[in-house]
Amino acid sequence: TATSAPTATLVPGDPRASLGTPSLTDKLDNSDYWPTGEDTYTAVSFRDGMMLLSALTDSDGWRLMTYGPLTNFYYEVTARFETCSGSDHFGIFARVPEKMPANRGYLVGINCAGQYRFAEWDGTVKPNGLWKTHIYWTTNSAILAGANQTNRIGLLAEGSKLTLYVNGVKMDELTDATFGSGYIGLFIGADNTNNLTVQVDEVNVWAK
Repeated sequence: TATSAPTATLVPGDPRASLGTPSLTDKLDNSDYWPTGEDTYTAVSFRDGMMLLSALTDSDGWRLMTYGPLTNFYYEVTARFETCSGSDHFGIFARVPEKMPANRGYLVGINCAGQYRFAEWDGTVKPNGLWKTHIYWTTNSAILAGANQTNRIGLLAEGSKLTLYVNGVKMDELTDATFGSGYIGLFIGADNTNNLTVQVDEVNVWAK
């Protein structure tokens, strides 16, 4: 049975406390900002006021919003795994330079075990693309681990300074200028679970 996402509880340092009204709020009642159906790597559908993002392969796949492009922003996604295990993961795909093909950008996410990671992907590098991990999987008690646990994943992008938040708690930050602006979206990666699915309840964007 689908349930609504709980009202966000703000902790000290939560960006939501100081940013005011979002530039965009998408409660995922419909597909206005998202492509639906299946592609090679993912499937997207809408049900009961949520977007369902599913992994169709064991490679990471993503979908972009029609909103953007953006340079400086705070982007936050409220979502939860259905069935999941271990390093199954999902999160934010950001500063994607081109919509077509959407093969470059930052991937900032969490896994089912309660860990976060910050990486980048450049699919234009021959022969097989270049994956660079800036922050490897790291455990943090602010992340609610396991299936059916709702987490808020946020990325604050200010020039080359990139800061990751989960549930309003700062996880880590780094300085990197590989991708200076671009589009935003979501990604999912199934390491252990067939048809891994994430229920996305709400997306908020503060353009700065």
